[in-house]
Amino acid sequence: MNKSAIIKIIIASVVVLILTAVLIVSLVGERSNLLKNIFHGISNSDSYKSGNINVSTESITGLDVNWISGSVKITTHNGSEISVSETSSDILDDEDKLCYLVENGVLYIKYWKPRGVFSFGRMFSPTKYLTVSIPESKADLLDTLKVDAVSADTNIDKISIDDMDLKSVSGNIYITPVGSANSIKANTVSGEININAIVDSADFKSVSGDIVFNNIVKKIACKSVSGDIDIKSENCPDEIYAKSVSGEITFTIPENKGFTAKYSKVSGNFNCSFATVNSKEKAVYGDGSASFEFSTVSGDISIKNIKIKYY
Repeated sequence: MNKSAIIKIIIASVVVLILTAVLIVSLVGERSNLLKNIFHGISNSDSYKSGNINVSTESITGLDVNWISGSVKITTHNGSEISVSETSSDILDDEDKLCYLVENGVLYIKYWKPRGVFSFGRMFSPTKYLTVSIPESKADLLDTLKVDAVSADTNIDKISIDDMDLKSVSGNIYITPVGSANSIKANTVSGEININAIVDSADFKSVSGDIVFNNIVKKIACKSVSGDIDIKSENCPDEIYAKSVSGEITFTIPENKGFTAKYSKVSGNFNCSFATVNSKEKAVYGDGSASFEFSTVSGDISIKNIKIKYY
């Protein structure tokens, strides 16, 4: 191995470590409020009530969920109210049950009613499965959805929400909404992001997990450490930004009027099945109107035509 190759590998390794650390810190840092709620309590905890509940849809425009250990499922049912329920194989004491509050049009749901950090009996959390069911007739009830989960998968299905903000540590995020959304943000540490949606703006971040998207998106940004990015859009997005450390980047799009793809890579190849005009780290197709930017440390970058079969 020659000297320049060794230097390249060393530089790439350093870049991987730095970018991994930065992304992990940023993702975990965003969860400080969740951990604070779990161990130190909620500022207005006395206002929360415990246990399963049916809530009137009147004036509800938002849903905010904090959950640890188990799963979160948000879907529809044929009832007339919002159903909030949890199940567990463990016997739940009152202090172990979920708690909820409706305030300023937002339904807040917490894993349990927090106490002080020195309540050692609460340090071990039972595995609980939360289901929030929205009436089918009001599947577009919510304007906003926020979920913070630790050691729990999040599954969003059959509902229409304008803006979603989902975060998970050690859990997967699955989204299959109906209708279209303004924005979807999804961040995971040690978990997969898998989304099938029509959305104007998407922002995904993952550490140790793949990012998979299908359907239609206008603007999309993806960052991944130790995971592949696989985006298949039925339209050509206006803007794409994708950065990966140790993972493949693949965008599959239909025939379009044109894009400009700028890319940088330390180890990997740039592949494009469109007839582009190429220069150093730049590929232009058609009128070049859409803006694509890709960056990878170790992995290939591919832009594929949706009409071509790949084996």
